[in-house]
Amino acid sequence: MPATFEDIFGSLGIEERLDDDPKFVEAVKDHLDQAFRKRVDEIWEEGLEPRSFDVLVRIFTDGAELDKMFRCLILDCLVPTEMISDNSAEEMIFWVICNCIEYPDECAEVLRWLSPMVRFNMVNDYILDQKYNALLKRLLYPQLVKGLSEILCLAAKPVFMTKSNIDLLEKLCEDQYNDVYIRTILGEYAKYVPHLVDRKFHFVKPQVWDSGKIPDFDLVIQNMARRAGVESIKQFPTPHILCRGLPSIEYQVRRKDENLKKIGEVKSMVELGRALERLQLPTNELALLQKEEGVMMIIVDGPSHNFLASLSIALSKSPTKTLIAAVSGLQDLLSYGLPPVTPFLSDFLLCWDGRHNEEYVYSLLPKLYFRNFKELKEGIFDHLLRVFVANSAETKMKILDSLLLLITHMIAVDRRRGNVDVCPTITSPKWISESDATIASVIEYVIEMWKQGIILEGPSCTLLVLKSILFYQKLNQLIIQCGLPIFFVIHQSLSCTALLAKNHVILNELCLLILQYKQHLIPLFEQQGLLGEYELEVESVMALADSTYKYLWERVGGERPENFHTTQDEFTPSDSIGLEHLGLYPIVAGIAKELHRNPRQMNKNELMSVLESFISGVAEFIKYEEHDQLRQ
Repeated sequence: MPATFEDIFGSLGIEERLDDDPKFVEAVKDHLDQAFRKRVDEIWEEGLEPRSFDVLVRIFTDGAELDKMFRCLILDCLVPTEMISDNSAEEMIFWVICNCIEYPDECAEVLRWLSPMVRFNMVNDYILDQKYNALLKRLLYPQLVKGLSEILCLAAKPVFMTKSNIDLLEKLCEDQYNDVYIRTILGEYAKYVPHLVDRKFHFVKPQVWDSGKIPDFDLVIQNMARRAGVESIKQFPTPHILCRGLPSIEYQVRRKDENLKKIGEVKSMVELGRALERLQLPTNELALLQKEEGVMMIIVDGPSHNFLASLSIALSKSPTKTLIAAVSGLQDLLSYGLPPVTPFLSDFLLCWDGRHNEEYVYSLLPKLYFRNFKELKEGIFDHLLRVFVANSAETKMKILDSLLLLITHMIAVDRRRGNVDVCPTITSPKWISESDATIASVIEYVIEMWKQGIILEGPSCTLLVLKSILFYQKLNQLIIQCGLPIFFVIHQSLSCTALLAKNHVILNELCLLILQYKQHLIPLFEQQGLLGEYELEVESVMALADSTYKYLWERVGGERPENFHTTQDEFTPSDSIGLEHLGLYPIVAGIAKELHRNPRQMNKNELMSVLESFISGVAEFIKYEEHDQLRQ
């Protein structure tokens, strides 16, 4: 028969007095401490009946100032005889979420208590679902990482494996020196969404949270779960397999005297190196993607003819997401594209709606293998343009991000000057022999897509306008770093849209782009003796810089906000820093309000200080142009 504290709680009037004064527990703590210690052995044998369990949870969560030893004693007594009530489970989890800063050690003990409850299905799944993202964010506190990692792995579902959550985990893993427990969560996520998780986490081995025998408390909870008939199938994470759905590793029968070692028997990279000359490969070499050692063998020797043939067949038969993720990851490691991917992606784009299986496009496009620009345009770009025009601004930005990655990859290949075959089975593409012209053609095509996107979405789509400017910044950065002899000026329609966008962030990035042209790109071309070939482009940059400077500094073309009131007649245009520009005025006016100042009464230096603090690109641009005019 389950243990109970009804007699003690009744005599002290615990339930009623908790409602009136939670601090009452402190007055009777010593009495409760003795009672709990006397019955803890009985509780571990028979469990605690539900009503006493729920009251004990209230004492734990409502008790204002309970010491750590007393809280740990309460946790030892919280042994349920059936599934924990939703209210009690929610209270305990919520207590951890709210007290992880003030009581980190106690929260770690609660998580240690909660882990077997989750593992043996003593907590309803939907309670964990409701609090999953909040618990994930508590990984910021190092004391809680170990306890949270097991709970987050056991409660993981694909719906929680979003890009934002994965980015957070990867950032935490980096900040906490590659923490083994956070790596375990990422390894668990990689089983379900390998295309979202960095390749280096795909082969993480499951962490054993408690080495050796199962702790006594965990055995107690396991026995209670069995008695209640709710013991969960949830156990410690199963060994990670990168790509479910790939061909199994099967071999042809060999003679025993051939002394061959099967790739499936290789347990480490060191062993792979030693056995490289006598490895027996699977019948279907696509199965190599299931093992880290198999992937490494492909990287070392290059994809064989058999591997490429198997991949071509697999891609022609409705490939799974895991296969696409595996191929994408392999291309990232190889740093070059695989020929069978191009016809597959071309056929896929013919019927793609821009949303369904979008990871196929965004993961395969950046490392695409093609022979020349004509093949790329007709097989990929023209199909992609149809999708681009017909979809939302969000899809447009995703497509253009992928195309920027493709341009980056092409420039990287060109810098390696791979005029030799990338591997024995894949010939070097023809476009490399005329790389500058091909890269320029791709960039021109992408810029035309940007222009169409701006026309279709309109100047009010500030995200697309901002993304366009950032594209030019990244493009200039690649040209400067790699010394490419190409020069692309931001299109006039885009610069005008950015200038009049009524958005200080866009204006800030536009100013930074103009500075990038004048401070880095033009001096580089002058140093290389190429400036004469791009006279029109240089003139366009200078004209843009001049018009932007006048618009910000001399109030040319600006508008006066309706609620703007001039308080000083002597405030001349030459002292203005774009107060009439609708993108800047809210910033300046807002800061002035916080400082209890009228922006019209702030002098030039004070206004510049505001710009330097909040939109530094604009301030830097204005200073540069002032000095530039003085030099002239």
